Amino acid sequence: MNSALEALKYTMVFLSGGQIVSPFPLASAARGARSILFCALATACSNGTGEGFAPRDDVAPVASGVSTQDQLDACGVLPINEKVVLGYVPSWASWTTMDLDFDTLTHIALAFTNPTGPGGSTELRDKTDSEIRALVARAHAGGVKVLASIGGYAESEAVKNAISSERVDSYIEELAQYLEKYDLDGVDVDIEGNSVDSTYAPLVKKLAAKIRPQGKIVSAAVAGWFQEGVVDDALFCFDFINLMAYDDVGAEPQDHSSLAFSRRRLRYWSTDRSYPKERIVLGLPFYGYCWKGSCGNGGQIPFKRIKESHPASGELDRIEEGDKIIWFNGTTTLKTKVEYSKEYGGIMIWDMSQDDEAATLFSAIRSAL
Repeated sequence: MNSALEALKYTMVFLSGGQIVSPFPLASAARGARSILFCALATACSNGTGEGFAPRDDVAPVASGVSTQDQLDACGVLPINEKVVLGYVPSWASWTTMDLDFDTLTHIALAFTNPTGPGGSTELRDKTDSEIRALVARAHAGGVKVLASIGGYAESEAVKNAISSERVDSYIEELAQYLEKYDLDGVDVDIEGNSVDSTYAPLVKKLAAKIRPQGKIVSAAVAGWFQEGVVDDALFCFDFINLMAYDDVGAEPQDHSSLAFSRRRLRYWSTDRSYPKERIVLGLPFYGYCWKGSCGNGGQIPFKRIKESHPASGELDRIEEGDKIIWFNGTTTLKTKVEYSKEYGGIMIWDMSQDDEAATLFSAIRSAL
């Protein structure tokens, strides 16, 4: 099992012009690999109805008997004064080639700020001190908040190991010092999968108690495949949650981020979990999945690579080329999702580096806001 997981982490590929050209960096590869892996391990894969491999949406946690507002107040969450437009900015990508429109974005999340190893210091890999400071200064000049995102699928276990009961206090102290060092505005908790366990809620509550008195944000990335681990004690301590409404893949080609799937994700968190709609941020993917043909069974592919091979693909969601099938979200679908988000707290993008040079997808989103 462990060797299979490691293989999946390192072997996801994207293609250009129908040819496999290079591997994704580890964190990006694993984000795609998790869907294939968990489909293989789950009792049932997606059947094309938006169920995915996640637990059923109609299984809600037991009600606590405490009102939603009381739970939010108990944790001192910050007021919501704007619709969120958050873009994840990965450290393994070039920051100079991204369309970081600080007139439109409200938040960016630096992915990922994690321990370098057992007992290792927390840092954002692949970027220098001066690069981080320069990006933060640009964002702040545009009125955009900058979050340190911790975890990610590939490194969630490293964070889990750092937040054991005997280590969590020192980890939070180090994280707080990191925020201060780079003048960051909060922490985005992107701990995923089996790492969302009994250590999760204590981390969230202690982190909020440590940094929120300084007006710092505590947000989270959440998904259906570990939703039951996000217990109410943690959920109602977040200022907002980013729904990973994508990676709904199974054994056969299908839309991994359909409109129906997004609606179901929004409904679960707002209705079944009673989390305030104005704090729910809908995630939008800037990538797709390529099936069969030269890309194998469910390889992740950035939109910019799709556009290189298929220049007229912007408004499409599906491309068929021989026995190869690519599913993704084109501009029309993304605009529709932006409309959905207006009843909620805003939108999140995974991730900003995967758009094309013309910023086709982000421009479409911007026009629909």
